Amino acid sequence: MATGTMAQQMIDVVTPAAGESVTEGTILEWQVKVGDYIKVDDTIVEISTDKVDVELPSPASGTVTEILAEEGETVTVGQVIARIAAQDTPPADGNGAPPAAKDDGPAAPSASASARSQRRLPRSRRPRRRSPTVRRSPRSPLAPLPSRA
Repeated sequence: MATGTMAQQMIDVVTPAAGESVTEGTILEWQVKVGDYIKVDDTIVEISTDKVDVELPSPASGTVTEILAEEGETVTVGQVIARIAAQDTPPADGNGAPPAAKDDGPAAPSASASARSQRRLPRSRRPRRRSPTVRRSPRSPLAPLPSRA
């Protein structure tokens, strides 16, 4: 028989190894805040290293309970940067859990809510970040390359 209280599993969000020689990165932007519900594989944070920018996916579905590193802070590979209380469904209002961010409702969304929803586009629809070298390269594979004189 189940009791009225259930221990939630806490999941640590750790800084990934973004390459063989990468040892640290900088937190660029958190896509969530404490109290937000996030689904597994949704982007939780963007981290920049000297080699690559990484959109870190959430390791589990649940409510963000702690953010341990601020934007602009340098973090090392393997460092715990956030914690998630794992749960399969968003918490219902009135159960003592922090309210989840709502994407749809009868009221018009605020400017910050619409900005958050735009940042959470599926990966296939997000604009890709490109290095300056790639941005300078020809736009089309059929474009002529500059000649050497």
